Amino acid sequence: MSNVKGILIIAAVVVAIAIPYWQQTRSIPSESEYEQYEQEYYDEKAKEEEDALNQYKEDDPIQYALDQNPDAIPWDEALEHMGEHVIICGIVEEVDSTSANSNPTFVDVGDTYPNDRVTGVIWEEYQSVFSNINKYNGELVYMEGTLYEYNGLPNIELTDSSQIKIVE
Repeated sequence: MSNVKGILIIAAVVVAIAIPYWQQTRSIPSESEYEQYEQEYYDEKAKEEEDALNQYKEDDPIQYALDQNPDAIPWDEALEHMGEHVIICGIVEEVDSTSANSNPTFVDVGDTYPNDRVTGVIWEEYQSVFSNINKYNGELVYMEGTLYEYNGLPNIELTDSSQIKIVE
């Protein structure tokens, strides 16, 4: 029994010495340091998520746009929706304001003339509504309106700038 008492006394002395030493040498972050570490962690996670989202947008822009707006359809399905009011999504391949035919501006989504595409048509009387229409060139956009067929291809008449938006 005395051996057990001796061991307990030695253990108590070791603990009494070790705990203060451990507390002095161990770095316990202050509340502000903890908040800083926490903020850095969340900033890093947010950056990783943003990078992943940007990579997804770059790898599959049409699917990215469809995920952002479930009411949208890809430009290459437009022929299946003739006569319907739709939101199509795709990349503007060309903005052409140099054609004849009463000087309309054509915004080709998906491909360029004469290939399959959806063309946004801006007639001369509506062109002033669209400031800097060329800013859409090469951009992933939503284009909204009623689809009509011209020469076998889908078109949307654009009369208001709210009908075309860059996908963020």
